[in-house]
Amino acid sequence: MNLIVVADIVNPPTETLPFRDVTGTAKINFLMDVLLESEQDLKDIYWKFMRPRGMFDYIDDIVTPREREEGLRIDAKKNHPKTMIAKSITINNERLLISRLSVFKAFTSRI
Repeated sequence: MNLIVVADIVNPPTETLPFRDVTGTAKINFLMDVLLESEQDLKDIYWKFMRPRGMFDYIDDIVTPREREEGLRIDAKKNHPKTMIAKSITINNERLLISRLSVFKAFTSRI
């Protein structure tokens, strides 16, 4: 199962540690592949921004929207059915996002 984080979420006001908590929990606790979705021409920019901050530590790959990867998404807009809406990942919403990941993982493991 994939967790797809739309790249716009990475931009400030997203905070580094809550972002790492959410992606790390998805990767380690829920055994999800964590993907960053970005346009092709922005991949290097996001990698260069995220890497020194430790935000890329739990990201498995950067994909483009054209690749149409399936999974649970974190996005500012509901463009896909399995989307958690968030404009950013901060200390204020990280626990909510992690609890939603937990519910989603529990639900999909029953199917």
